[in-house]
Amino acid sequence: MKRIIPYCLSLVAFFLLGTGLHGQTEAVAQFDSGHVETGNPFLLHLRVADTHGEPASIDFTPWETLIPAGNILAQTGWERKDGQWVNTVRLITFDSAQLELPPLHVNFPDGGQVQTNRLELTVLPTPAPDDSADLFDIKDIRREPAFWFDYIRPYLPILIGVLVLALAIWWFLYRGKKSGLRAERHIQQPPNERALRKLAELERKQFWQKGLIKEFYTGLTYIAREYLEDRYHIPALESASEEMLIRLRTTDFPAPLTEPLSGLLQWADLAKFAKGQPPEAFHAEALQVVYQLVEQTWPPPEPETDEPEATESTITNTERL
Repeated sequence: MKRIIPYCLSLVAFFLLGTGLHGQTEAVAQFDSGHVETGNPFLLHLRVADTHGEPASIDFTPWETLIPAGNILAQTGWERKDGQWVNTVRLITFDSAQLELPPLHVNFPDGGQVQTNRLELTVLPTPAPDDSADLFDIKDIRREPAFWFDYIRPYLPILIGVLVLALAIWWFLYRGKKSGLRAERHIQQPPNERALRKLAELERKQFWQKGLIKEFYTGLTYIAREYLEDRYHIPALESASEEMLIRLRTTDFPAPLTEPLSGLLQWADLAKFAKGQPPEAFHAEALQVVYQLVEQTWPPPEPETDEPEATESTITNTERL
């Protein structure tokens, strides 16, 4: 009996020792340097043996009073290297001191936990710049030579505004003069000459010969309406065909031309709006209708009187007498 009790005690001690050795996992913590200046980030390297698998998290609670959680800037996360799990933590501190840091706790997914070793860190105050040395680097102020642009710089916005206004006035007058000249040329050309010129241009384009019937009658009726509006002062361009014929009856428009003009307008309306197809022989006839319309309705020139017109030479001779 006395031999059994020591033997049992030995087995229990061996079991407890074996269990304790099995539960321990090596965890090493190390700074990249034992000295750091305030405000400068530094690195903490953690290495854990690959015994319980990948660690889950690091408990920084033991450092809370010395390095708060807000001073933990970033972590790389756990990476497996050479049979160990490695994690690098980026930290910062703002108070100069000699820190004695207790062990950290590394937690595992299965609930296991290991501790790191203790660490020491010397936080040095950031040295202030040497003011006396900076005084020698200060150079005297060098004045730049005066430039003519410096004198007009304050008035530059006013000068730009005056220039823009002058350009606007010039452009307005220039465009107005050009538009006035164009209007003068337009007025100087009689309506019958303008209509005959446009008819010749329409005939040269040979619309109906190319099968462009709608285009031909559109251009032809526009020329006729434009001429009638200028000649008889009626809104021919804005009126319907029948309405325009009614207005022409109130003028001195020749009655024999009413029937040819009415037939032209009817076929033109069918070609433009109803996709009608006038007879092939009617196209040339329609062109001649408008030619006759212009030639027979424009007033002939006034007859010359028997009295000779006073010329410059006559006036000059009269003044001399």
